[in-house]
Amino acid sequence: MSKKAFILLAEGFEDVEAITPLDVLNRAGLDVKTVSITESHEVVSSSKMTYKAHLLLKDVLEEEIQLLVIPGGMPGTTNIASSEMCVDYIKAIHKKGILIAAICAAPGYVLAEACGLLKGVKACGYPGTDTKIKENGGIPLEEPVVVDKNFITSRSPGTAMRFAYTIVKEFVSEEKANELKGSMLMNL
Repeated sequence: MSKKAFILLAEGFEDVEAITPLDVLNRAGLDVKTVSITESHEVVSSSKMTYKAHLLLKDVLEEEIQLLVIPGGMPGTTNIASSEMCVDYIKAIHKKGILIAAICAAPGYVLAEACGLLKGVKACGYPGTDTKIKENGGIPLEEPVVVDKNFITSRSPGTAMRFAYTIVKEFVSEEKANELKGSMLMNL
C-alpha cells in the first residue's frame, strides 16, 4: 500500500507550490490527493485558474495520512490560517507526528502564527514572513528548504522543485529523489 498524502487547496493558493509537489509526489509513487478547504471541489488559485480538488477537507478529517502539504499564495495562506477547521486539522496532524511540508507564506502565517507549531523549530518562508516565524518562537533561516523535526519548509514558487524533491528524499528515500531528478532532467 502506498503512502498517502494530502495537499490543502484554499482560494488563492499559489499554483506552482501546489502542483509541483502533486506532480513530483505522484511520480514518487505516493497516493496524493488535493483537498479543498471549502464546500466546493472547485478552487481558484492566485493566478485565477480553477482547479478541481479530489476531496473536501470536511469529508476526510478522520482519514489516515502520512504527509500533509500546505502551499502558500495569497490569499490562500490567510484563508487556511483563518479557517478554524484547517487550524484544528493541522494541529491534530502534528500531534500524531505526521510530516508537514509548507512553503512560501504558509510556514509563517499558518504553522507559526495560526497553529503555534514552530516553537523551537528551524524554518524558512517567503521573505518578510520570517518575522511571523520568529515572533511565534521559531528560528527563521534564509535557506531554500529547511528540514527540522517533523517539518519541511521552503520559501517561494522558485524553490518549489527543491521543496518537492526534499519531501521525496525525507518521506520516501534519497535514492528515489535522485532518480526523479535524473528522469525530470533537473541535473542539467
